[in-house]
Amino acid sequence: MNQILAFLIFLPVLFSTPSISFTNHTFAIANQNGDPNYISSAHNTVTRYSLAKSNAYLAHYAYAGQHFLELSVGAIIVSGEQYTVKRIDRYTVSGSNYINQATGQVYSEGAVWNMYYLDPRLLILQTCITVNGDPVGGRLFVVGEGL
Repeated sequence: MNQILAFLIFLPVLFSTPSISFTNHTFAIANQNGDPNYISSAHNTVTRYSLAKSNAYLAHYAYAGQHFLELSVGAIIVSGEQYTVKRIDRYTVSGSNYINQATGQVYSEGAVWNMYYLDPRLLILQTCITVNGDPVGGRLFVVGEGL
């Protein structure tokens, strides 16, 4: 009987879909399968960014990404382990430059990549944001650290 009970407890873990969740939202995780430009356009799906060393997830701005805008500093995100949102950065994209909307500081694409995608301790949620009527004219980075 104990063996059957143990199997029934283990069964949902064995067949569960990887997910990420916060507030009232749970998202399935898609993989890029060798195409680092792929971002799922499914409503409740984020895409694991395969080139990043951080725990980075990309989401289409019109689908799952719109929910990233609901997060605030201090929010808890669960993706295997728990993370606390430490900061939320918004950029206007101008050519290959990223202009921090809060500070006006200008960063190259490479500098932004290094800030968000190299630290394996971080959880990063990234989506496009509307700037001057352009739905992909900016970027939002939600930065979480493990609890």
